[in-house]
Amino acid sequence: MLDPIDPPGSRPPRVIPVIDVMNGVVVRAVGGPRSEYPRLRSRLTASADPIEVARVLLDTTRSDILYVADLNAIVLGEASGLVARLADAFPNVWIWGDIGLRQKADFARLPRWTRRETRLFWRRWRQRDNLIPVIGTETLAGPAAAGDAGSEYMPDVVVSLDLKAGIILGYNDEWSKAWNVGGPGDIDGMVGALCMTTGTPHLIVLDLADVGTGNGVTTDYWLKRIKCGRPDLAVFAGGGIRDWADIDRLARCHVDGVLVASALHDGTLTFPRPS
Repeated sequence: MLDPIDPPGSRPPRVIPVIDVMNGVVVRAVGGPRSEYPRLRSRLTASADPIEVARVLLDTTRSDILYVADLNAIVLGEASGLVARLADAFPNVWIWGDIGLRQKADFARLPRWTRRETRLFWRRWRQRDNLIPVIGTETLAGPAAAGDAGSEYMPDVVVSLDLKAGIILGYNDEWSKAWNVGGPGDIDGMVGALCMTTGTPHLIVLDLADVGTGNGVTTDYWLKRIKCGRPDLAVFAGGGIRDWADIDRLARCHVDGVLVASALHDGTLTFPRPS
């Protein structure tokens, strides 16, 4: 289990800062093609350098987790080594790295991962550092690849249920054949399949249609439903967070954390929290 995750429901949602990086600079994730994401403009820093932006966000939020989306890897399948650089730069921070893992061959994109396997009462023990892989449905090839990821990285893995306007990104017929997922709108079925194939204790629910809009989170219903059905699953929400009122609303959904970028850069979510 990831060290920084408290038992579900034990405290208000933690704020997890996010950076999206393409071609070596931090960009602003908004609706539309990722290739058209503009260079970051922020009230917190004039820089778009990933190390500097990460430093400012971590200093602002006092978070010990940073979510990093390597868009070159996600969109083009070209690993940039960014997450490894950030893991080196911030050794006391858990780097959740989304590098567009599709299948087992892509696991080599995590250069800082170290493994030590010994047999102790027929269990495998692994050693790892501060880089935690994010397995997103948007890029994941299918249930076999999900199972490979679970075998490779459990328990240090975060699975992201990627949606767009409520439709599962990355869904294909293999999920129906192997796990009876009833199509790209069957979120209940996909959550069950992801949990079974990967064994993950950590699930992100992210609707890309909400990212960067500042229109609020639209996945409340599913967040509540998932937490109700799987109370031991640590669930994280992302997309559309505006301010502390949104975080309070998500707290009532019993989520364990929220992923935030635009609201921090725009100054609508400030620290320390206003009294």
